Amino acid sequence: MPSDIPAHARERLKGLRTAAHETGVFTSDFSVNEFLLVRKAGFEPIGLCMGSCVYHVGYQFGSWSRNQEMEVLSKAMYHARELAMARMRAEATAIGADGIVGVKLTIKRLEWDEHLLEFIAIGTGVVHGEGHKGFRAHDGGPFTSDLSGQDFWSLLHSGYRPVEMVMGSCVYHVAHRGALAGLASAGRNVELEMITLDGSETAASALKMAYAAWTKGTSAFLLAIRSMANYYGVGDALVGEWEQSQPDLLAKSEQAARSAMAKGWRWTGEMREIATALSVAGLPEGFGAAAASVYERTLRRDLSGVAGDDLSTVLDDLGHAAAEG
Repeated sequence: MPSDIPAHARERLKGLRTAAHETGVFTSDFSVNEFLLVRKAGFEPIGLCMGSCVYHVGYQFGSWSRNQEMEVLSKAMYHARELAMARMRAEATAIGADGIVGVKLTIKRLEWDEHLLEFIAIGTGVVHGEGHKGFRAHDGGPFTSDLSGQDFWSLLHSGYRPVEMVMGSCVYHVAHRGALAGLASAGRNVELEMITLDGSETAASALKMAYAAWTKGTSAFLLAIRSMANYYGVGDALVGEWEQSQPDLLAKSEQAARSAMAKGWRWTGEMREIATALSVAGLPEGFGAAAASVYERTLRRDLSGVAGDDLSTVLDDLGHAAAEG
């Protein structure tokens, strides 16, 4: 048995079934189905093979404003994985295995030092059965595959065979992204990113309220303006003026109406919280209170699916509430 394999590993491998010692005990993490299908594929499991590496990962500082690969850390990940895989293959060679099936490569951080990572590669060594043709990796050593026993059988049954696991690794630093840029994606399907704010424990809530005061508050104000224009009989004139000077406001008011119909009733409390936050900051709280009143007057309905109808419905709600008040 090779001397470069640690003593405790050599002790573990003693007595296991090998290509030359077919009556020995074999170990495996195969399920029953995997065991039967690997045998059906012409291979016999002879023992679990394992390789490990505890690696100290150093520091590399990335630029705050630039996306870049952390090359030092990427190389560390490559080297540590290669060591774990190589040691697993060394054990497979020691017991005469043709290859390793069901390889699992795991990485975990050690509790006593956050800079230490343990890489573990483990799989079941197999040898070709009598009357079956075996194969090995390109370098003549044991092949490696992370295929399950079922997939291993399917691959061989289709006329293919595994050669060796191929892996890539990249540690990448993503440049700082502003918090408001993250909040702006609230209506789109995007991957969430962690945002860290400096300041007190209430910084995140304050930012959320400030942002909502602009988006939802101005939407309420826009709806109130259009309802007021209708009340005084100048709704069409206002639309005509906006078409000339503020064309975006027409689309925004229609979108504001759709949002108000769907969930404006839920925003009443949030607008009151914003009113309180403005007051605490020494600012007029009327902005938030007015927005809360607008959304409170908007009746909860299912979306009609037609932007113009939604706008007319919401403006009617606001007009009726004003007349009744």
